[in-house]
Amino acid sequence: MGFAEGWVNLIMKCVTPVSYAVNINGCRGRIFQSSRGLRQGDPLSLSSLLRIAKANGTIKGARASRGGPEIPHLLFADDCMLFGEATEQRARNIKNILQEYENCSGSVKSTIFCSSNTTEEAKAVVSSLLGVKSSSNPEKYLGLPNMVGKRKKEAFQNLVDRINSRIDSWSSRLLSQGGKEVLIKSVLQAIPTYAMSCFLLPKSLCEKIESRFARFWWQKGAGKRGIH
Repeated sequence: MGFAEGWVNLIMKCVTPVSYAVNINGCRGRIFQSSRGLRQGDPLSLSSLLRIAKANGTIKGARASRGGPEIPHLLFADDCMLFGEATEQRARNIKNILQEYENCSGSVKSTIFCSSNTTEEAKAVVSSLLGVKSSSNPEKYLGLPNMVGKRKKEAFQNLVDRINSRIDSWSSRLLSQGGKEVLIKSVLQAIPTYAMSCFLLPKSLCEKIESRFARFWWQKGAGKRGIH
């Protein structure tokens, strides 16, 4: 990938010469060295294959805007999201790249998601060729939806459901106002925090969540008044 040889040697020294010893009943056993290397598949090698293929014109990425650059893939930790055209030839080219990567690093788990203007015939061809399932509703990644369209309220409805589930599992009769305050601040408000750090939630959804907090706080009971 063009890194300086001296820098590569330093990194290899951090990986290859590591030795281990196991304490057994307070006594240190013999020293041994690791021989299997890194078990986790290296996504950088896949990234390198994809960049070479894009430079050769065998694959084509997607554009975030009309004048923006083509993006063939995105990496996050050890996961990789590929972008390309839903055609038979492009799918064959991607399959060849994935097979080469699989032969070097192990198994590959994949799912394809097609845009709304992709025909059902094209979806079937690409899915059959790649040997992976086609999903119209992508699975969540790290608890958040992979694809968020214009219907943001429906995409994040699970946040409201999780809040309602938590509230329903608590017994309001056994909680004082102070106890409710602690639960709201430490538990309920923490549920949407992670999603809000990544997405701008709709105002109507935030108001719905705040309303649920208020109903829990002002819930009527013996000697208590409603929010009004």
